[in-house]
Amino acid sequence: MPGVGEKTAIGLLQGMGGGLSTIYGDLERVKTLTFRGAKTLSKKLEEHRDQAFLSHQLATIKVDCDLPVGLDDLDIAHPDREALVTLYKEMEFRQWLGELLEGKDEGVDDIKSGTPAPLAPMKLRASPRSRMLLPNRLFAKITSF
Repeated sequence: MPGVGEKTAIGLLQGMGGGLSTIYGDLERVKTLTFRGAKTLSKKLEEHRDQAFLSHQLATIKVDCDLPVGLDDLDIAHPDREALVTLYKEMEFRQWLGELLEGKDEGVDDIKSGTPAPLAPMKLRASPRSRMLLPNRLFAKITSF
């Protein structure tokens, strides 16, 4: 939305304590928030209301879809590598294609008795942006393992 960058959006969401419905349900309260530009923001929000809701809809991952296959139909242990090469080329997944062609597609074909190969431990790195976006307790929890 024009005039609403990352910092303004964070201030707006935190200040209003909710999402678009909360914000648009009380636009007058937006003027009372303490971040820079809050006094004129409610006018911008009203002007771009449709765009805000459309952007939210487009950014939301749909999870209530019926799929033509079930989990039992998926065999990750023995992938069809020729089909993957074709798909990765078509979708321009260059890194995955390179890993597949070099035989670095770890975890597949190593499954015994339906148990996946152990994954290597992951270390999360916190960027200043992720540190700013996550509440302190959540940030501490996901970076402490």
